[in-house]
Amino acid sequence: MNMVHECSARWRLDGGQKGSYNGPGSIFQENTVRHRLIKLSIYAGSSALLALPQLPGASAAPTASYPTRPVRLIVPAGASSNGDYRARQFAQKVSAALGQQVIVDNRPGANTIIGTEVASRAAADGHTLLFAFHTFVINAHLYRKLPYDAARQFVPVAGFGIVPVGLFVNTAVPANSVKELIALAKAKPEDHTCVSVGNGSGQHLSCHQFNRLTGSKVRVIHYKELGQGITDMLGGQISMVFDGLSVPLPLIKSGKLKALAISGAARVSSLPALPTFGEAGLDAFDMAFWTGVFAPDGTPQAVIGTINRESNAALKAPDIVQSLVDTGGAALAGSPADFAAFVKAQSERWGAIIKDSGVRLD
Repeated sequence: MNMVHECSARWRLDGGQKGSYNGPGSIFQENTVRHRLIKLSIYAGSSALLALPQLPGASAAPTASYPTRPVRLIVPAGASSNGDYRARQFAQKVSAALGQQVIVDNRPGANTIIGTEVASRAAADGHTLLFAFHTFVINAHLYRKLPYDAARQFVPVAGFGIVPVGLFVNTAVPANSVKELIALAKAKPEDHTCVSVGNGSGQHLSCHQFNRLTGSKVRVIHYKELGQGITDMLGGQISMVFDGLSVPLPLIKSGKLKALAISGAARVSSLPALPTFGEAGLDAFDMAFWTGVFAPDGTPQAVIGTINRESNAALKAPDIVQSLVDTGGAALAGSPADFAAFVKAQSERWGAIIKDSGVRLD
């Protein structure tokens, strides 16, 4: 099914395509076998990455048997992050399909700018790929100058997954609902802190949105890697984090973290008692984190097609399907053009969020 719909995008779930994606810029669907359509808005915004859907520079030149050596997958985040988790799922499945190892190369730091810059300098032969996140489009709106031009130096290859964003707190926080947390944060703002993985990261902007929508003043604490922040949460040093479920889920089930709410229109099957932000009285909180594969501009079209095909095949694997369902997410299967349209819509969406927040980093 084509990823591209009009800007009123939809997610669909049915018995044959659990969590499949049906639109460029929207969020989630209840994980049941009932047919439900959830309509969500796409925000208008800046034009920062509008050139991406044109698929610039994808060379049509023939290529030798690909790959001829191991493929380097640059992940601009540390281990123990949602992006790293999805990247390793991709690497495992695509390694088996290509007959060459796909090696994950974690390059965290500077809100994914460090790893993305490394990838921007790679040869355009398909042997170095970038496994990027929502920050790929966020940074173009936050910074007037970056050490790379995302719209000119990368070609969208394949979407991978999109997941709702949850609010998680350490077990020492005396709040078991969003309303209770808001009351605590307003009463003693100096006592409550929020994990971020860098200025302008999805976690940072989620914390900012929470403060703006609730009138709270939770302090944001920046870390180089999410794992460091989660460790400090477990130790009681940090109050809360906004993130996808893949990393927090086992900690929640073992009683080491508490989940208060999840974004999207429906609850997730792995935590059926967890309310959505809408149910918790904060329906304006609407965040989603996504992942996908990019290649350096000029990568041969045949190589792009191969990677796209194997990524789509990986998303049909039962273990990946189940992991997306468990985290309330959906697969971003589709053509390179479909993914380019999704990236464009996400650039507009995050651009509007950033403009509204007033955050600018230079």
